[in-house]
Amino acid sequence: MGKDELNKMVLRYQRTGREDLFLEVYLTIRKQFDPFMHVTAKKLGTDSNEILSLVHETMLRTVNQYSGDHDFEHFFNKSFRNAKRDFIRKKKNRERYELVNSDLIKESGRAYSIVAEEDTPISLVKEQRKIISFLIERVEEPTTRSIIHFFPQYDSVTALGRALGLHHETIKRKLRRLSQGYDENRFGKITDYLS
Repeated sequence: MGKDELNKMVLRYQRTGREDLFLEVYLTIRKQFDPFMHVTAKKLGTDSNEILSLVHETMLRTVNQYSGDHDFEHFFNKSFRNAKRDFIRKKKNRERYELVNSDLIKESGRAYSIVAEEDTPISLVKEQRKIISFLIERVEEPTTRSIIHFFPQYDSVTALGRALGLHHETIKRKLRRLSQGYDENRFGKITDYLS
């Protein structure tokens, strides 16, 4: 699809709001990012799902803001470049200023049920501890360490976030990043360890 066709399709989508037009524009733009998704994620120090989310957010914003005065693909690429810069800036600020005040922690319950150690075979408990220590040994960030430490004490991620003074999406993102270190080849299926 040529650039002129893409420009016309975006303008048609703005007039009609047809989902099939949006899908075609999305797939056209997405084709250029798929081969580089992993590389971009590595450069930004995140995973490809986060980059895909950035592409989606930029796509939604640019499709609605496009005026037709210039090339849509260029407009999208420029907006995506700015979105990556904002992502890096926010990530650095988050890492710099997210400090956990442990005085704010209140005990309110548990985030999940824990099987008592006496009810679990000793080898399984040892394996669980081995996996947890493996996952957290690489974590140097104090925020993630405190999330790991206080996670079992809360009913939900939202409650933990309130107690730590963090947004619940921040906690989910940090736990997702931590889970990427799990090696199924080394430890087996994760479901074997969950109660």
